[in-house]
Amino acid sequence: MQPYEFAPDSRPPAEAFEEESWTHVSGGGLPAPIYIRVSRAANGRPVVTGLVVGATWPNAEITADVLRSIRLGEIVRELHKGFSPTEVPPYDDFRAQIEWALMHQTYVEGAATLTEPSRAFRGDEERLRVFARTYQANIVRSPRSPMAATLRDLENRQEFLKISRATLYRWLERCRDLGLLPRT
Repeated sequence: MQPYEFAPDSRPPAEAFEEESWTHVSGGGLPAPIYIRVSRAANGRPVVTGLVVGATWPNAEITADVLRSIRLGEIVRELHKGFSPTEVPPYDDFRAQIEWALMHQTYVEGAATLTEPSRAFRGDEERLRVFARTYQANIVRSPRSPMAATLRDLENRQEFLKISRATLYRWLERCRDLGLLPRT
């Protein structure tokens, strides 16, 4: 094991907090407010890439129990709950519009670009595109089980009746091969 290195009286670099977007989180059983930085993994799912604890909680002890109470997966799910890449919030809700635009920019505009499907899959083109959009939305909304959420969303549509999870996994690979979804 390598020894720790310490630099007393130092501060994190200011540019680390200025260039990235941070989200203030409070409530939900947290003992104190925190700040998180959420980015997009290679497969499009949201991941926490930064965490600040205690910035607004001066001189309070941060214990293992405090750290365990920060449920990052639950926070990310709640942050993206209800996000739909195609449903823009009402015009009069300015804050919701800004939040939607930021998420759309991160998870949709930053995602893989759609390419022309090969000739072999032209008959399934629209179904694959619908599947890809639904899967991509569910990666954001349900990062732990995007395929199960996609199956639930699609099984209520006429063109996807009686579709199996195995078929969806094959479609996932097809979509990745066609560039409709990013490779992980």
